[in-house]
Amino acid sequence: MRHATAVSLHGIAFATSSSTIKTALFQSAHHHHHHHHQVITNPHPRLTTRRGNATVVVMGSSTDPSTSSSSSLTTNDDDHRHHMNSGSSSGGSRILPPHILSRIEKFASARGGGDALFGYVERCHVNRSSSSSSSRSSHDGDRDDHGDAPSSSSSSSTTTVAEEEEEEDASHRHCFGDVLDAGTGSHSLRWMASVLHRDGLMESIRATGGDAPSSSSSDYAAAVVPRVSMRSYTAITADENMRRRVYDEARELDISDRGEIIMGNWTDETLLRGRYYDTILVDYLIGAIDGFSPYFQDMALSRLGEHLAPGGRMYVIGLQPVPDNVTGDANVFCKITRVRDACILLAGHRCYREYPLDWIERHIRMAGLDVIEAKTYPIRYDHATMVRQINVGRSKLKFFPSRGIAREMGAVLDGLERESLEVTSEREGGRITLGFDYVVVAEKPRANKEEGTTVGGGGGERGG
Repeated sequence: MRHATAVSLHGIAFATSSSTIKTALFQSAHHHHHHHHQVITNPHPRLTTRRGNATVVVMGSSTDPSTSSSSSLTTNDDDHRHHMNSGSSSGGSRILPPHILSRIEKFASARGGGDALFGYVERCHVNRSSSSSSSRSSHDGDRDDHGDAPSSSSSSSTTTVAEEEEEEDASHRHCFGDVLDAGTGSHSLRWMASVLHRDGLMESIRATGGDAPSSSSSDYAAAVVPRVSMRSYTAITADENMRRRVYDEARELDISDRGEIIMGNWTDETLLRGRYYDTILVDYLIGAIDGFSPYFQDMALSRLGEHLAPGGRMYVIGLQPVPDNVTGDANVFCKITRVRDACILLAGHRCYREYPLDWIERHIRMAGLDVIEAKTYPIRYDHATMVRQINVGRSKLKFFPSRGIAREMGAVLDGLERESLEVTSEREGGRITLGFDYVVVAEKPRANKEEGTTVGGGGGERGG
């Protein structure tokens, strides 16, 4: 969208057309354990404008573009600033309606079924006021494809800069500020909704007892759900279908008045020119780039870093590449991955290309950012997860150059499905462990006072 879920998310993405970039960069994906949503034409009016090669949808407007004042439809990034209102998405504590709660409650779960990666992002943000002069490491526990608790951690970092947290409403509210979702999808959008609705989410969990061991534990939600917030979001996608999907879901999640959705490609130098953000989320974006902007991966983090405010943080979530071969039963998933990718290529489509943790850390430093820490989450695959990847391969057979090749490859896929069932049925819990997802926390150093650089609100323009 993330775990084995992230991989299944890949399955969804692979099943889409080659032009669909982060087709939900794993919606679900986690991006990953996300769910693939059918695109529905939005019947509600909204303001749309062009910025260079980018299409911008300003959310939360019921005004017909044809009757809007020209000042509402700017074509210059330096003149445009999306203004948020304090609509219901940011209102006081209230019980969330079921259709919203059901989509975002996983981000408030401290037990099985929660989202380990975004939970880690929130904890890092809440704890960033504490400084560290050495590398940190931690060990939690395995995570499966349903997003269980984090597992192991590999940390590397420079000193964490102790910095005052911006707060809203109370001293315990930690604000992400203006957030840039650099490669948006359903999963990352839902996480942002869980932050924007944090008061209502906590109140809803208290009211229902949440996943607490006892429903009488009224303080349980407060103990497990960080009191985080954000001012606004800007969500970027290079695919029109994804833009529509995210736009529709933003309305359904009641966060359409808090941000904007932009269709654009990071290879476009005019995209978001002159705008800066306090937090940048890079959610499985690097691995998806090869599908729509081949050979740009080495420039992506530097390009995104241009929009990070001094002292701001970038959270990079990714999937460690699946090895070609491993010893033991887990090798069946390596074989599934190879055959799946072969099917994609024979169909004339492009595969995603994941990058390892050390590559990400290296390019973060090359972009002039500090690596604060990194954490890994081992992935546990069950039979259903592997079958989803096999089905990605099957979905490509109709595009093969000959029926004979398609027929033979179909037989290979059938054999892999039988093998995966045999392997998982012999394992306790029905899962094999292979590879890991990772989260890298990066920070942009603050400029020296003599340089005259100031830090203003993210998402806005800064004079130079």
